Amino acid sequence: MILGISTALPKSFQGGEFNNKTYPNEGTWRILLNGVFFTVMILPITAILLLFSKSINSGVTREIVSFVAIMLPYIILLGFTGSVIEHLILRTTFFLTKKAPWNYARFLNYSTEKMLLQRVGGGYRFIHRLLEERLAWQYTNQQK
Repeated sequence: MILGISTALPKSFQGGEFNNKTYPNEGTWRILLNGVFFTVMILPITAILLLFSKSINSGVTREIVSFVAIMLPYIILLGFTGSVIEHLILRTTFFLTKKAPWNYARFLNYSTEKMLLQRVGGGYRFIHRLLEERLAWQYTNQQK
């Protein structure tokens, strides 16, 4: 039951993409802060479970309750930060393979200033259709 709650709870707070972003990677930072917040909120429950496990006479039951109490904050934190870890791995991989710059937001803003891209909500689109088609053609021909 605890495992089910700890994996379902982060998914309910991650939600979808929102358009009122004020800074780059805001969604990733919000997920990370939610994870830390709920981990801190679960610490008193962990302390209560640990104190409760001390009063249990059965050795196996006491060990199970202690294990759940110790692992609960880690499970919740990992549930929230899974997408953050994926994001960092993806950005690092793209940067090291020279597929994208490290500061991707600055690159996109620079492209917007040079009138190559147009910001639409939380995303970007090409202003010039010919440039978009040329880059798509070049990409598909590199894959062959």
